[in-house]
Amino acid sequence: MYQEYINLLEAFRLSLMAENDPEVNKIVEQINETVANLKTGKYRAVDLTSQLFDVVSLVGNLMAFNDLKLNAFQSKV
Repeated sequence: MYQEYINLLEAFRLSLMAENDPEVNKIVEQINETVANLKTGKYRAVDLTSQLFDVVSLVGNLMAFNDLKLNAFQSKV
């Protein structure tokens, strides 16, 4: 089950890296941390849910305040 999350997050991270924006880099860093924790099994479901929420929150804030535009692929992820 975690592998699906890892694949989606890694694909999303790669698509965001092309943005080359310091604010987007915060999202990439959070994704990196979340993926690392998913791969190691370091945290339980509640902690991972919190980390995934952090990723979504960062994306939402950047979209609201800095006009981050997601392409069709990014929106699906």
